[in-house]
Formats: sequence, structure tokens, C-alpha cells
Amino acid sequence: MISIHTLGEFDIRINNKSILASIGYSFKSLRLFKYFLTFHGQKLLPYKVIGDFYMDEEYSEPVNVLRTQISRVRNIIAWNEYGIKPFFTIESVGGYYTMKLTKDCWVDFIEFERFMGAGENLLTTDENQGMEHLKAGLDLYKGEYLPELVDEAWVVPIQSRYDRTYINSIDAYFKVLSKKGLYNRIIEMSEKAIQIKPHDEAINISFIKALMGIDDYRYANDHYQYFSTKLYNDLGLAPTETMKELYKRLKSGKVDASDAIMNPGKLEKTLVEGLTYKGVTVCDKDHFRFLHNLEKKNKGRSERDAFVGLVTVDSKGPISLTMEEAEKGMENLWKVIYSNLRRGDVAAKWNDSQVAVMLYGLREEHLNIITQRLKNSFHQEMDDNKTTINMKYIPIE
Repeated sequence: MISIHTLGEFDIRINNKSILASIGYSFKSLRLFKYFLTFHGQKLLPYKVIGDFYMDEEYSEPVNVLRTQISRVRNIIAWNEYGIKPFFTIESVGGYYTMKLTKDCWVDFIEFERFMGAGENLLTTDENQGMEHLKAGLDLYKGEYLPELVDEAWVVPIQSRYDRTYINSIDAYFKVLSKKGLYNRIIEMSEKAIQIKPHDEAINISFIKALMGIDDYRYANDHYQYFSTKLYNDLGLAPTETMKELYKRLKSGKVDASDAIMNPGKLEKTLVEGLTYKGVTVCDKDHFRFLHNLEKKNKGRSERDAFVGLVTVDSKGPISLTMEEAEKGMENLWKVIYSNLRRGDVAAKWNDSQVAVMLYGLREEHLNIITQRLKNSFHQEMDDNKTTINMKYIPIE
């Protein structure tokens, strides 16, 4: 039995024993084998292969180079040594190259596509059969397609397609389990999925909701804290509004069974709420407090300096601002914060006239520069001579 594994890691096995270590061919030959495997059954023009495979290299006769390399790929395995017949061919017909696989060659991504396609179609006609196919396909997905080739332009669309298929299929699978109240099966599957997609919010939401479904609120709360911390430490991001709403329900001890599983399409629309890749991360008071306390706990392990402060919209003179003036000041203050604070900094509305901020990677002498820059930008936004902002900071120790 010959099996080729591409999801999560690459391997070629005969009778479930890896033969990669004994192949002994160059990385380039194995890389070209992976290329033809990816597009097996398709007619490929030589210059298409050359453009994808040799894009960073120049040869005087690239077609001859490709022909030589393909000859090496055909003999990449010492067939006689293993007592097997070749399980693939690379044919040249009509000016095209085509890889064909024999029937006794099992390939994980081919089976993955087959199970997922059949499972999706069967869900509407035979739910039990559809679920069996989806489960079989999900079990095959051990991680990204050919992860060792993540920098290859030709493989990125394939990786993205299989990634989307996995996310959409696990969502469909969880919806059926949730409808039947099979929360323990969701928990079991989510724990595996989180190992593969640790930052995927939809999967983590499904896991937390399933825990709430079996009344394990303590573990659900622990996982929310774990996921929020990981999201912040790894990516510098705050949870979305969807996740924060779930946390509020978690704290109140209520679960909405009709919304047990989040739809990725709906989730995508919320991704810009409460976070940004380009600049400051904006969150609510509860999450700001959580991030501040996390920073204090990590001070012994982190070498970066961090400061917490308040930016206050205030009057320049003795007469207090009206409610309308304060509202306008806060509106312009947020514009200034968005345009001046950096990615990784954090801001939260503290009350009707103050914004709390955490600033990272600064020395104390830089604070005056930031203060003056914020003030100058704020005064440019305001069209009166009455409103200003004041700032005070203390180091997080």
C-alpha cells in the first residue's frame, strides 16, 4: 500500500513506513514531484511549469533543464529496492506534461476533497451519511497543505482553498451536532481543531459554547481567558465583539441554544470591530483591565517597557465644557488616537471624557513627544479655542 501525505506534513509511505529518508534525491527533485502531484491529472505546458518552478532562476535552455529534472523525478524512488511498481507516471503528450497516479496510490488531499464534496452534498439528503463523510474528511486534515512550501506562490491558493474547506466543513459538522445536543462530540472535535487552527475564532467559539452546553462554565471561562491571552500575545489582537458578547453570556451563566454555533460568514463581518491590523487595538474596559493585568504578570519575562495612561478631554479655561462640546472633543480624540498610536498599543473608552491607553516599547523620555503630537493633532481637528486634551502616564511595573 502506497500512501502520500501532504496535509500538515509531507511523507511517502509504503505499508505505512516512511521512505523519505532513503530517497536520497535533492530537494529540487522532491519539490518538483510535489508540484506535479498538486496538479496531477492536469495538462501542464512546459513554460507554465518553468514559470512557477524556476521563477527565481535563469537558464539559457530552461526546457532542457526541466526535461532533465523530470527524468530524475521519474526515478526518485528505487522501485526494485522496495519490490513495487511505479505508482505514478509523468507523460509528455502533445506538448504537455501530465502526472498520473496508479489506483493503488492513496493521497490524503484527494481523499479529503472527495469526502468533503460528498459530505456537503449528502447533508441535505442523508444527514447521517453526510456526517460520516465530513468526519472522515476532517480527520484527514492534519494542518496546512505542504506547509514546508509556504513561500511558494503556486501553492498558496491551494493552501487557502483547503483551509477554507476545512473551516466551512467543520462549521457544518458542528451545526448538526449542536442541533442534536451532542456537545461532547463538539468538544472532542474542537480540541483537535484548535491544535490545527489555534487562532481561529469560530472554532474557539464553538468550543466555548459546547462547554456552556454541558454546564461546564468554569472550563469555558478558562478557555476564553486562554484564547484571549494567546490572541493578544501572538497577534496583538483583542477579541471581536462576537467573542466579547459570548463572554458576557458566559459570565451571566446563560447560553442561547439557537445560536450555539457561529456562522463563519457572519463572523467575518465582525472582524473589524474592536481590532485593527494597521494601528491601535481598541477594546472595552473589561478587556483593557485584563490586558493591563496580563502585562503586569508578564513583566518579569518581558523586556519591553509599557505605560498606562489617561487622555482627558478638558477645557482650556475655568469654564467647563458643555455636553455637546465634550462629545465633539471625544469624537475628535478618537480620530487622533486612530491616526497617531501604533500597532500593538491599546485604547479603551473609560468614561464620557477620558480614554485609557497602554503604550509599549517606549522610554519615559518619549512620552512628552507623544503627548505633544497628540495635542497638536487634536487642536488641528478642533475648530474652537476652548477644548484641549491632557495626558498622564505611569509605568506598568
